[in-house]
This record gives sequence, structure tokens and C-alpha cells, in this order.
Amino acid sequence: MPLKLILITVFLHFFFVESSFSQKTKIVSSKIIRAIEDEHHIGQLKENMLQKAKSEAMAKAFGTNVQQHTHYQIQAKGDSEFREDHKLTQSTNSEVKGEWVKTIKKSFEWLVEVEGQRKVLYLVCEVKGKAREINTQKVDFTLETLKCPKKEQCISNQFFDGDHLYLNYKSPKKGHLTIFYKEGETVYQLFPYQKMKGENGEVPVLNANKDYLLFDLNSAKDFQVSSHQVDEIGLELSSSTQELHKVYAIFSERPYALPLSTQKNGIPVLEYDSFQKWIEKNKMLSSDFQELVKFLTLSPKR
Repeated sequence: MPLKLILITVFLHFFFVESSFSQKTKIVSSKIIRAIEDEHHIGQLKENMLQKAKSEAMAKAFGTNVQQHTHYQIQAKGDSEFREDHKLTQSTNSEVKGEWVKTIKKSFEWLVEVEGQRKVLYLVCEVKGKAREINTQKVDFTLETLKCPKKEQCISNQFFDGDHLYLNYKSPKKGHLTIFYKEGETVYQLFPYQKMKGENGEVPVLNANKDYLLFDLNSAKDFQVSSHQVDEIGLELSSSTQELHKVYAIFSERPYALPLSTQKNGIPVLEYDSFQKWIEKNKMLSSDFQELVKFLTLSPKR
């Protein structure tokens, strides 16, 4: 019965790996409230509140790392006389010592309260989920959204209907990268390019300390493909009002499998719920699996 023995061994190994990560997770929760101002974009406000609630929940469970930075600045003033103007400043920020693994429950509730002579509208955000303490240093990779292929001139998170999207990626370590784009409840897999994946759908490895420009024809050689294999991305509104979209960068030093998807106009797509489950599953199995989310607004042409 060698086949059965192998299957049982694999199952037990999988159970052990999953359990070892699961034991490190903890149920956390938080609730925050925010007064609504006229200038608020409700979709963006909800996302900001959700992220803040997650951070507060993890901070209560695992604490924060407080970092202090000292800045020393020298300025030269005057044409004929050089005078040094020394300026020493300090800034402090905190970093949550936790990683969100899975959302169990999230809710938004509207409240109206009378304050003096006016009514004030409040939004309440409540979230509950699984998180784990971060004991190792995460890879500090970067991703920037651009409106044109020149990084220094084109970094933006505000786009208009018909604009092209470019991404600039850089990591201090070699690793596997995938890019997803969320519009409404649909998620599009944008990278790796459709014609650069291996026969088994492997995620390609990108080198460390190198600037990569994605969705640019002139940067094809950086991905060892020809220009006709590069997928260009044009953004289109699905309504007549401003929309809030998300770009997900998924990075890991270890190989990982792409999520199950269907094809729409030649692009792999999946439902947002399935995408979240794929992320949660991979985070449970590997602490190397990281996500970085960038928000962008897409507005009608001016």
C-alpha cells in the first residue's frame, strides 16, 4: 500500500504545517467611530477606517514598535557670505507588531446624534479577525502607481477615465511578485503578463535592488520578454461617478501558486471573496507571504 502511505504522510505534514501557523494566530477586534464631513469620499473613508480598526486591534494584542528619527539639516544663506543654518528635528512613529491574517467579521453602521443646534452623522466601523505577532523582519518592498512611464514625474493615486496605469516595483530581496487590481467585487490578475507565465502558471522571480517598471513596452527586456508580450493597462470607469480601486502587490521569497480564475477579455479574473480566501490561506501557510495595497481614485474626464 505505498500510495496510501504517501498520501497519509503528505496529509499529516500539511496538517502539521497549517497547525503550526494557526497556533500563532489570535482573535482580535476593534471598534472606531468617525464624524462625517462634507469633503469625505465615503468609499475611501470606509477603507481608511477599516485599516485603522485592524491596526488598533493588533496594537492592543501585540503592541507597537516606537521608532524615533533624527533629522539634521544644513542650509546655506546669502550670495557673498556663507552662513550655516543648523536645524535638528525629531519625529516619532509607531509600527504595529502584528499581521492581519483573516477577517472574520466587519461591519459599518451609520449614527445620527444631535449636538447643540445641529445633527452630526457618524460612521462606526467594527472588525474582528485572526492576526499573528510579527517576530521576524518583513521584506520592505515598494510599489508606486504612475500615470506615465517616468517615475519622478508621474507618481499619483488620482487617475481619470482612459488613463494608462504603470507600476514601479523594487525590493531589497529577490522574490516572486504578482499584481492584482480590484474594481468593485471583481479582481483582475495583471502580472505576471499573460504570455510570460510558465506551463504550470509559475510566478516569476524578480531580482533584488532593481527598479522594475510594469506595463511599459520599453521595459520588456527587464522581464525577459518581447514588447508584444507586455500587457498595457488602460483604466475605464464603470459608472459616471468617481470610483475607488485597489492595486494589490503580492510578494514572497518562496514560490506560491496563482489563484483559480476564469478568463475575461484575455485577463484572469476572480471574485473578491475568492481572492481574499486565497490570500488568507497563503498567509496561514507561510509567514513569507506578504501583501501591499495601494488605493487609487478613478474619476470622469475633466
